[in-house]
Amino acid sequence: MAGQPPRARALLEEAAGETDDPLLRADIDGQRGMTEMWGGNASEARRILARAAEQVTPHDPGRGAGLLVAAGLAAQMAGDVEETLAAAWAAATLEPVHPGLDLAVSSLLFNSLILAGESVEAEKMLARLLPLLKAAEPSGDDIVLSATMGHGLVWIERYGDARALFERQLESARAVGSLGLVPFLVACLSELDYRLGNWNAAYAQAVESARLAEETGQQNLLTFSLVTLGRVEAARAIESCRSTISRGLELADVLGAHSITVYGWSALGLLELGLGRVEQASERLLRLAALVAELGLREPSVDQWRPDLIEALALAGRSDEARVELAVLEKEAERTGRSWALGAAARCRGMLAEDVDLDAFEEALGCHRKLPFERARTELRLGERLRRARRSIEAREPLRSALSTFEQLGAAAWAERARAELAATGERRRRMLRELHELTAQELRIALLVADGATNREVAGAVFLSPKTVGYHLAKVYEKLGIHSRTQLAGLVARGVLGGRAAVVAHEPKAVA
Repeated sequence: MAGQPPRARALLEEAAGETDDPLLRADIDGQRGMTEMWGGNASEARRILARAAEQVTPHDPGRGAGLLVAAGLAAQMAGDVEETLAAAWAAATLEPVHPGLDLAVSSLLFNSLILAGESVEAEKMLARLLPLLKAAEPSGDDIVLSATMGHGLVWIERYGDARALFERQLESARAVGSLGLVPFLVACLSELDYRLGNWNAAYAQAVESARLAEETGQQNLLTFSLVTLGRVEAARAIESCRSTISRGLELADVLGAHSITVYGWSALGLLELGLGRVEQASERLLRLAALVAELGLREPSVDQWRPDLIEALALAGRSDEARVELAVLEKEAERTGRSWALGAAARCRGMLAEDVDLDAFEEALGCHRKLPFERARTELRLGERLRRARRSIEAREPLRSALSTFEQLGAAAWAERARAELAATGERRRRMLRELHELTAQELRIALLVADGATNREVAGAVFLSPKTVGYHLAKVYEKLGIHSRTQLAGLVARGVLGGRAAVVAHEPKAVA
């Protein structure tokens, strides 16, 4: 993780040629595979690690299990759900030699089951897994695996557990000196805050993640950072996100990280939908549907793209195709029984109904109470249906609420659509002024940390700057926002002007810049 994969490969290949000891050779191949995973090709990494596991298991089942876990992680990066699950089950059949390995095997199996559409079985593991996670001693590999498990917690809507895990692992990564993992963990927090409607925090985190991944030479981590950043920008319909996402996709293609392709294509589909380019959105997301089927990905919440496809098809007048996709989504929602999928299916059902189906929209609103973007999208579509049914007075309330939420999120294109619909009912609204847009990503990041109660020294540790530099940025924040104190800054955050919490664990800095 030092940013020198070519040199690491050369040294490891030289070492491999100088030993016939199967245990030492397995350790060397394990390092070769991990080097390839983070700085080379994910599929090649899986091949190296799986072969090493096969060769060493007769001599040391514990080593074999560890290598199978690493192979499964590489397969997950490559987007191969079947291989990921196979590696997890194979590792689970071997006898772990210590509790940390048991945790690693269980974490991989947990995620693999969710990806394969067996989240009900995965959730049965939580009663045993969560205490193990809390008791685990931090190390670099464990941090990667347990943070990856955090994705699974997000997918099954255990948001509080996911945040606690990400923040604890971020603190642990810094404590053990695994600073190369910080970009990944910060991106994980960004994705979580995006889903929960804390988009300003999500944006600042994604920018920081991409910067740190770039600086540490972590190409595989950089792909995730870039598509995470691109997702937030796409939801805000910022067209420059195309270059951010394209760079992530180009790197992912070179690295064989097809899981990133799913994220990137999904974000570009959402961008087209937000901009009203429904045919382009439909075609892009139909390509994604084919890729997801090929990869064996059966969990609807991994990147939440299918409702976007249904919406795009419906708005493009392709109702029959939309209903086919809705049938798939409804089966997925019924299987998981979780709020996001059930609400998204209900919203799409309301869009495709012959008459205004208030029950469907009410179901969606109930499911999405804690998901601002999803709730606002439902309110927008409900308002559209009511207005087209000549029920303009009734349409105003959901449209007002949708407009307010979109403006708070900074989703300008979606806000324009809600504003246009509201105007069509005979009501006009001014655009909300957003002081936030004057702040740079670095200033926003610092502002959110300070508003969350961090001292300048704690902020410095969190963003790898000196306290003096933090003080300079904070002064610029005060100047741009026309405020003079931390109390006023916290008040702006509380009112939603700067979005949600910073969602990061500050720490004592090891160096200053």
